Amino acid sequence: MPAVGGLIPTPGIPTAVSRYQAIVVGGGVHGTSIFHHLAAAGMDRVLLVERKTLACAATGRSTGIIRHHYSQEVTVRLAMASTRAFRRFREEIGQDIAYVNNGLLFLAAEGEEAALRTCVDQQRRLGVGVELIDPADIPRYHPDLVADDVPLAAFERDAGYADPYSVAVGYAKAGEAKGGRILQGTRVRDVRADGHGGFSVETDRGDFEADRVVLAVGAWARTVGARIGIDVPVTPLRLSNAVLELAGGVPATAPTVLDLPNHMYFRPEGGSLLVGDGEGLEDIDPDGFDESLPYSFVEEVSGRIVRRFPRCAEASYKKGWRGLDGASPDFHPIVGPVAEEEGLVVCVGMSGHGFKLAPAVGRGVAELLTKGRYETIDLSPYAPDRFAKGRALSSLFSMKIAA
Repeated sequence: MPAVGGLIPTPGIPTAVSRYQAIVVGGGVHGTSIFHHLAAAGMDRVLLVERKTLACAATGRSTGIIRHHYSQEVTVRLAMASTRAFRRFREEIGQDIAYVNNGLLFLAAEGEEAALRTCVDQQRRLGVGVELIDPADIPRYHPDLVADDVPLAAFERDAGYADPYSVAVGYAKAGEAKGGRILQGTRVRDVRADGHGGFSVETDRGDFEADRVVLAVGAWARTVGARIGIDVPVTPLRLSNAVLELAGGVPATAPTVLDLPNHMYFRPEGGSLLVGDGEGLEDIDPDGFDESLPYSFVEEVSGRIVRRFPRCAEASYKKGWRGLDGASPDFHPIVGPVAEEEGLVVCVGMSGHGFKLAPAVGRGVAELLTKGRYETIDLSPYAPDRFAKGRALSSLFSMKIAA
C-alpha cells in the first residue's frame, strides 16, 4: 500500500496531549470518517489508532459499490446522505475518489417480487431515483445481460462506485489537517474505565487516556471486544472478488448489477469486469486469514457470471482478492454506545454495506459524541443491545448481503 502524504508510516508516538477527547480505534473508512467528523465538529484532541496501515482490511478490499436499495429506512437514508458526500468529496475534502455514477440493476429472485416492490416504494418515498422494470427491458440498460430467470427488476439511477481507499485516506488527511493525530502500526491491547469518567487505552506502544472511545474494528470486533470484556456479536464475513478481462472491454458507465438469482454482484473496473460475492461467514481468527483468492472461486464464479453475461465465456482472469468484513447476526450495522461502559461506542458489523454508508455513519457517531444525540439521521435502530432486547432488524431478501 503506497504512502500518502505524511500518513504512512507513523514516525512516532503522539505525546503532546495528556488526555484525548476521543480515541478512534480502527483506520478503515468508518474509523477515518468518524475521525474527520469529530475534528470537523471542533474536537481538537482526537487520536486515531490503527493496528497496521489505513484501509488495510475490509476498506482496501471493498468493491466500492454505492447504492440505496435496502430493506430498512434508516439504511436508505444513510446511503442517500453518503452518496451526496461522495459526489462532493473532492470539493469538500480535497481528495479525488474516482467517483462514477453508473446506475444499478437489481435483479430479483423468484418469489421475491413483492419484496422488490416494497423496497422500490420505500426508495421512491424517500427520494431515490428508482424504477421497476420488466425483465424484457433489461437489455435497454445493459445489452450484455440475459435475464430469462429474472421475474422482476429495478434500475436505480443514483447508484455508482468509487475508490474506498482514497475515501479513507481523504478523511484521514482532512482530520489530521484539523488537528487530529494518527498512530499506525499500533495494536490496542485493552480499554479500561479509568475511574474519572474516561478511559485508559493500552496499546503495544504505550497507554493513552480519553474521555470517549470508538471501536471501528470491522472483522476484529469480537476479538477486541473479548479482550476488553464486552460481547460484540460480529462474525468475520469473507468477501471474494475477481476481475475478468473481456474482449472489447466493459464501459465504465455500464450499470452495476446486483444479481440475486446467482448470489453475486458485478460492476465495471478499469475496462474489465469486477465480480464478487459476500456470503461466506468465517468463524476464524482474522489475523490468520489468507487474502489470496483461490482459483476454485474464479472457476465457480465464472460459471455463474456466464449464465448472466454470456460474453464472459471467453473472458480471462486478470486478478483477484479476498477480504474480511464483520457481519452482525441480522446483517445490519451495529452502531452506538455500549451499555456496560458509558462513553464507549462501537461502529462495527457493517455486513458488506460499510463503504457506501461511511460518510453519514461517521457524521452520526460524531454527533452522538459531541452533542449527546443523533441529529441528522437517527442511528438508534442499529443499537448494540437490540439483539438482547429482541429488536433484530429484518431483510426482505434471501441474499443476506442485499439486506
